[in-house]
Amino acid sequence: VYTFSVPAGEYVITAVAPGYAPESQTLNVPANQTTTLNFQLALLPPGSASGRIVRRFGGAPEPGVTVRLRFGNTDVVPPVLTDANGNYSFTNVPPGEYVVIPEKTGFTFRPNQRSVTISSGRNTVVGEFQSEPLRTFFRGRFLVSAPYDYAQDVRTLLNVPASATFRFFSWDPSQSRYVFYPNAPANRFQLGRGYFIETSEDLPLATVGTAADASQPFQIPLQVGWNLIGNPFTFDVNWSQVQFIDPDTNTAVSLPTAVGKGIVANALWGYSFGSYSATTRMKVWEGYWVYAYRATTLIIPPSAAATSASSRSANPNATGWRLTLEVQSGDLKDRAYIGVSRSATAGYDREHDLLKPPPVGADYVYISLPHLNWGAHSGVYGVDIQPATRSASWEFVVESSQPNREVTLRWPDAQQLPRAANLVLVNLETGERRYLRTTGAYTFRTNASGVSRFRLELASSSGLLRIQQVQVQSGRGSQHTITFQLTGDATVQVNILAGGKVVRQLLNQATRSGVQQATWDGRNQNGVALPPGTYTVEIRAVSDDGQVARATAPLVLTR
Repeated sequence: VYTFSVPAGEYVITAVAPGYAPESQTLNVPANQTTTLNFQLALLPPGSASGRIVRRFGGAPEPGVTVRLRFGNTDVVPPVLTDANGNYSFTNVPPGEYVVIPEKTGFTFRPNQRSVTISSGRNTVVGEFQSEPLRTFFRGRFLVSAPYDYAQDVRTLLNVPASATFRFFSWDPSQSRYVFYPNAPANRFQLGRGYFIETSEDLPLATVGTAADASQPFQIPLQVGWNLIGNPFTFDVNWSQVQFIDPDTNTAVSLPTAVGKGIVANALWGYSFGSYSATTRMKVWEGYWVYAYRATTLIIPPSAAATSASSRSANPNATGWRLTLEVQSGDLKDRAYIGVSRSATAGYDREHDLLKPPPVGADYVYISLPHLNWGAHSGVYGVDIQPATRSASWEFVVESSQPNREVTLRWPDAQQLPRAANLVLVNLETGERRYLRTTGAYTFRTNASGVSRFRLELASSSGLLRIQQVQVQSGRGSQHTITFQLTGDATVQVNILAGGKVVRQLLNQATRSGVQQATWDGRNQNGVALPPGTYTVEIRAVSDDGQVARATAPLVLTR
């Protein structure tokens, strides 16, 4: 039964119902009268619908999702579950307009529903849904934490497949060593603690644990040495707003005060893309290293919530420069930073120099700048900023968990250094030297102990390779003499260019420093006389330490 209250007039009325063919009729409605119009709809053969649900990140199929097909708030057919491949299907569905809704505890979906038209005798393919759990721990190695406390064993909580490679470990400051699953505390997620996780498969976390009281400060005890901590809240934290208990007064002090009094080091280290990086923002679900010189308590007040994106790179300031040093061996990598600043000293500077956390896991490659003569601040550093002097130098160590391993050292931002910063890499074991500006990488093998030692030093301008006093003199006929002076020993090439292409090579040999000479008879490499015109003399010199010098001069050939 249906009823409309309408003004007098002529109307077209259409009846629609799921599973039936729609029917339309024309009706004249007199004024102040009730008119009856009945419909007898024809039943249509049913149709079907099918679709798929996958993970938003990684695209893995999502099994066990309850999928509903609804007309209004009513299920048209019984709900179905996605299979191991994330597929689902509805059969014997009356034709009509419906809404498809996926549901799974601990997951959200994009989109949260889809409209679909079921046609008689046909299958309708529903657009793909993407699932997203509370958190996904992706394959690989990551430094993580959880903003919830869980009583469950972590392997059970994450439903780790038996076929997956899975390692979960934290740090014991009292023993200065890692603790691995299933040993406590590396057996479950605890608020305020950081963990490394290594997995060969993406692992979804769909269970909400016990959250910290977001109206109260959260306290994390810190022991002397390195501590692995985590963000206990469901919002990012501004590290500069945290506090520490001063052991001398038992009162809370600010981070700058704690650093100045030697309670904690000035660095908060995260771990991403296989290497450490300093930061000032504690992100949700991520873990961090912090170093305590004295036993204390870290206090994270709710007011420390970060309001905008902020991070800290190991950059001195506008009065200096910084260089990234990267080491890589296979899939293993790490990085450290050097630089200069006018506000730095030759010793420890809490504003610039950052202690570095220990290597990760049992298999690693690790680069550090050891300073064992800095008194209470002695240790291995990940950032070493020196005063801006010509005598500045940096000694660093590359360690590998395996001896005789091939390692490549790179300096990706060397081209951004000031012109006066001419750095030379010295292998302290072999004496090899590499000029950074013209050498992008240096590959070596670690020794039997897995340790290699290097030094970076600033080359004086007098020690730079240069080509000077280039002269071209014409003699009888087509004879031309090219003379130039080298400031250092190098392998030298002298080429004649025409239109940017080499037409004759006059010299290609190791040459001592001093005045050099080459002659050209006006012929190409095959001995054929070249036509008159303007050519270019190109001189290129490469030293053993990788310095490259280049000079050009015009040459007019006449006949």
